[in-house]
Amino acid sequence: MWGVTLILLVCLITTLEVEGCVYHPTLQQGNIITDKDLSNLNTGMTKDQVRAMFGDPVLVNIFADNQMVYIYTFQPSHLRMQSTHLIIYLHNNYVTNFWTDKNKPIEQLKLSNP
Repeated sequence: MWGVTLILLVCLITTLEVEGCVYHPTLQQGNIITDKDLSNLNTGMTKDQVRAMFGDPVLVNIFADNQMVYIYTFQPSHLRMQSTHLIIYLHNNYVTNFWTDKNKPIEQLKLSNP
């Protein structure tokens, strides 16, 4: 009888300890925006060429078809989320201008464990 109680107690304590371990997977979402793709992006490209390079935009404005918005977020385990935005402006389905925050410095600060 004491043996069964001891085994159940050990199983309970082990289960509680394992459930206390927090695993944070690395998260990636959106369209991957690389420096190589940005260097290949030029004014005068067609909308289809941009879609072939970056894929479908994350945000689609149904009221204004002259803009394509791409967002990429990356969060390594226990670090702050990093995000990259790319906004491409179009006129008659041709790229006229684009903006990105890719060149801004990003801090990687260690988050406190929960």
